[in-house]
Formats: sequence, C-alpha cells, structure tokens
Amino acid sequence: MVLGAQMIMIGIAVNLLFFWIYSFIYVSGRVALWTKACGLYTFMVVILAPFFIQQWGFTGVVSLVAAGKVIFVFAMVAISKTILERPQ
Repeated sequence: MVLGAQMIMIGIAVNLLFFWIYSFIYVSGRVALWTKACGLYTFMVVILAPFFIQQWGFTGVVSLVAAGKVIFVFAMVAISKTILERPQ
C-alpha cells in the first residue's frame, strides 16, 4: 500500500513540475488535441486495468495510472515545444 502511495506521488510530482502545460494548451488553441490525448490515456487505463489488477493488484493499477500520467504530461510538453518552435 505504501509503494502505491509513493507511485501516486511520483505522478503528482511530474504533473506539478509542468503545471503550466494545461494552460498553455488551452491558450494555444489545442484543446481538441488535448481532449483526444486525454481520451486515449483514459481508454488505455480502462482497457489495461483489469489485467494489471489480476497480476499485481492495487500496486499494479497505481503504477499503470502513474506511468500513464507521466507519459501524458511529457507528450503534452513535447507538443507544446513543437507549437513554440513553429514559425508564425
């Protein structure tokens, strides 16, 4: 249970480092892209959660959600970098 809480904290810490990303995505007009990415993240968690529950229980699901959150945030950061580098 403690390991699961630590994994949740890792996901929250990464999210906190890039707290500005959600505002930037909204301001840059990429809400549709953000919504699709969020939907994909949710879909993957819902599909993979039963497998992770059977194999590793609570810790497995928490690791799935935390890893998905970290990947989602880094993907949004990469997208925001391409938005900033694009000539206007």
